[in-house]
Amino acid sequence: MRNSALPSPTARWHRTGLLIAVICALIHSACGRQPPSSGGEALAPYPHGRWRIASSEERERVTFWYSHILVTHADSDPENASHFRHHDWRPDTFSKRTRVEAANLAAAIAERARRAPENFGNLARELSEDVITRSAGGSLGGAPSTRIPALLLDALTTLEPGQTSRPVQTGLGFHVLRREPAPPDEQVAGKHIVVRYAGTLGVESSARSRQDAKTLADKVAALAKHQDFAALVEQYSEHADKVRGGDLGVWARLRPDDNGRLLEALASLPIGGISGPIETGWGYEILMRTDPAGRQRLAMESLALYYDAHAEPDSPVSHQSRLALMQSVQVDMALRPQAFDEARAKYCCKDPESFLQGRGPLVAEDVLARTPMGSMFEEPIDSGDAIILARRVEPSTVPAPASVLLAFPSRMGPDFEMIIRASPGGGLAQESRKVNAGVRKQLALKPEQDAQLATIVEKLAVDYAATEPDQGDLRVELTVRAQKELEQTLGAESYGRYRALVDAWSSQAIIDSPRL
Repeated sequence: MRNSALPSPTARWHRTGLLIAVICALIHSACGRQPPSSGGEALAPYPHGRWRIASSEERERVTFWYSHILVTHADSDPENASHFRHHDWRPDTFSKRTRVEAANLAAAIAERARRAPENFGNLARELSEDVITRSAGGSLGGAPSTRIPALLLDALTTLEPGQTSRPVQTGLGFHVLRREPAPPDEQVAGKHIVVRYAGTLGVESSARSRQDAKTLADKVAALAKHQDFAALVEQYSEHADKVRGGDLGVWARLRPDDNGRLLEALASLPIGGISGPIETGWGYEILMRTDPAGRQRLAMESLALYYDAHAEPDSPVSHQSRLALMQSVQVDMALRPQAFDEARAKYCCKDPESFLQGRGPLVAEDVLARTPMGSMFEEPIDSGDAIILARRVEPSTVPAPASVLLAFPSRMGPDFEMIIRASPGGGLAQESRKVNAGVRKQLALKPEQDAQLATIVEKLAVDYAATEPDQGDLRVELTVRAQKELEQTLGAESYGRYRALVDAWSSQAIIDSPRL
């Protein structure tokens, strides 16, 4: 579980992946790949859902709780299942059955689950081949929709809580899903001890085997029943947050981020209760639930330059390069105070952050608590994965986060501003010509209006193509200007029909894209 109010590397990856996928859908780039066909078995994938045209803000807000039963095969490939197995984390031993045999077995399991969905947990403990979730009845906890693979989300959005799916294929194998009800709107807090093994997350690599890590974690969990937890954190934990006693902070159960399984485990414990080892991408985690009360709320405006500790020194994302970049920003700030906010907008993080103690970035949180209100850190702080310079602000000035949604809104349309701002100009030019050629046929305008429409759109396409990749604001400005000109040229009624047709075409293009 990450202890930071700043976006995690995983969260940033998902947002970037979402953006790229939407762009690919609209400009038909050759990016992304789906798992290969499972052969001749009659397992139809779920139709692409309308959730695919939701805005990035909506997708961050919509959260699902779900469980799964996994059936693997000889071609299971964790490299093509990064939602489940990050980087080098490889805890699985895959079955040697064929893909067709796995598909047929998954279909039989899905039928059993459909007949008795209330028995799904027991079925998962008996049959699931996901070694990470099997002992918890297949529970994957809660996750924002941006953290759920698209093919699984197509299935989940068709289910009501308590219902189960037919098999869904990913690179890891075949998944039978059950949508779970949302948990109570409550807060949980805790501490953890992390015992790592080879391939798990961490700044330094671990040479320990998975079996040795499990043996050690079992020992530590037994000790934690009757020894001081803080002392055990200091002695055994291999997570960077041991510097603050393994504190996980306070979490709202309806906002699980990447930590749905751990929040579920914490909620099952009494205050002071100790869990058995729980396997995650960090290793084996032993949890102690703590009282969430009594924590100070802090807030900051921060410039966070994330780095890769394993990158070569000359890489732009190496620690050395990021430190040099921070120093150049500081030099600029001495001449132009606004350079701080400009760098935040360009890198991270444009929006201010507010959090209870225990959820802020390591080291930087303690410095923030000692920094006078309105003042800047005296020097940048290295939090272990980012170099941070921050200004303390009043928590009351930070807007409250948008409420969590348990389903997608019934009426949605593409977030054109996001797409236009982030898409390459050449791709937008190509797509705008293609969309408008089709729309003009359906509008059936008078020849004079049709010619004017074609002229305006062609000029916009030429202007798009002339923009640089980082000129997203200019592309939006060009679009707004062209829209106003089109409305004046076509009149309100014809322009309304034009926009409706463009929205419908673009929505269907995104929904139909195999690359999201």
